[in-house]
Amino acid sequence: MARTGISYQNVEEAALHLENSGITPTIDKVREILGTGSKSTLARYLKKWREQKQQEVDISGISYDILLIVKKLQMQLETTANQRIIEIETQYQQSQEDFNNKNALLQQQLNNLVKENKQIKNEKKSLEQSYTTLTQQTIKQTQTLNKKEQTVQVLHTKVEQLQQHLNDKQQTLQQQEAYFQHYQEQMVQERQQEKQYFQMTEQQLKQQLDALTQQWQEEKIYTKELLVKLEQQTEENKTLSNEIIQLHNMIHKKEQEIDLLQHKKNITEHRIIEYENKQQQYQKNIDTLQTEKENQLHTFGQEKKSLSNSINRLVVQLQQKDAILQKYRTMQEKSHLLFKPDRDKKK
Repeated sequence: MARTGISYQNVEEAALHLENSGITPTIDKVREILGTGSKSTLARYLKKWREQKQQEVDISGISYDILLIVKKLQMQLETTANQRIIEIETQYQQSQEDFNNKNALLQQQLNNLVKENKQIKNEKKSLEQSYTTLTQQTIKQTQTLNKKEQTVQVLHTKVEQLQQHLNDKQQTLQQQEAYFQHYQEQMVQERQQEKQYFQMTEQQLKQQLDALTQQWQEEKIYTKELLVKLEQQTEENKTLSNEIIQLHNMIHKKEQEIDLLQHKKNITEHRIIEYENKQQQYQKNIDTLQTEKENQLHTFGQEKKSLSNSINRLVVQLQQKDAILQKYRTMQEKSHLLFKPDRDKKK
């Protein structure tokens, strides 16, 4: 920085002294002799001294008065120029001081920014560590979630298999119900037909039996009367013996017919008993099928209820996993938005 009192004349004298001493004048050498002066001012004066030295001409033949006037003019010009230079240097010094003040302020602001940058770097480092930890946790959660999704997939497959099994069971049950209903209707029809047939046969046999019994009673009474008459008139009427023998034969035939009818009645009663036994067996079969149907319906109801509970639990687990996945995606988006400026700055 230039000091007050440094002029071109001072620089010129120092340069001539160095030159007379056999030393090439330089800014540093001139500054050593003068002990002060800014390098820019010394450089400007040295440049001017060298230019004037190159432009020196032979002034022999010019009068001293003219030279004196020229010298005075030169001195005045140099004084004016020096004053102007001093003013400029003063302004420059003031500007330099302002610049230094601004530079100090900027340096302070820079230091604050450096501190803030350091703090931001520390926070960034902490955030990166947190992000790394979060990423590791996210990877673990993703792995756990993948495992759980695989488990859910397996459970879905099992549920589908159980649902298919339940559908097959329901279809089998419907087929069994249809078969049971058809079988029951068929049994009812057969029982009604057999019942009608046995009722008709029994009624006919009863009618025949009643008729034969009545006839046999009548003939028996008549025969007894005849026997009484024959016993009373044995001696009187021997001719009646042939009639008695015929009557005995008729009675024997009637007894045979009665035995035959009794046999038919026994057969009919046996058939009725068989029909009743068969009806009881049919009723047992119907009761057994009804019990099996109720047990199957109860079993299917329990399986359906268990499957419904399993499906509800799976739905709850899926909802929880969806919530975790949504939370993870939200955290990942926030992390992406948080570190996106740093990545852009690095790029």
